[in-house]
Amino acid sequence: MEFKEKLKQLRIQKGLTQAQLAEKLGVSNKTISKWETGTMPRYFIHVVRMGKVFNDKEFIKNLSTIINVNLLVSFCN
Repeated sequence: MEFKEKLKQLRIQKGLTQAQLAEKLGVSNKTISKWETGTMPRYFIHVVRMGKVFNDKEFIKNLSTIINVNLLVSFCN
């Protein structure tokens, strides 16, 4: 499952709207929408906050993969 799909799944499971999740993460609901469609990169600090909001062991376990991808992207830009 891709990050965007997991994010949406967890948000819905927690009963959160995009606006509610955005408020918890300190971003706009447009940002959440773009993350869920895969049209905007996410940054490490937001991923860590997501792990805390969702308290999901699988999500947290996969942080290392997400972090590695973000590091590669930042080096390529």
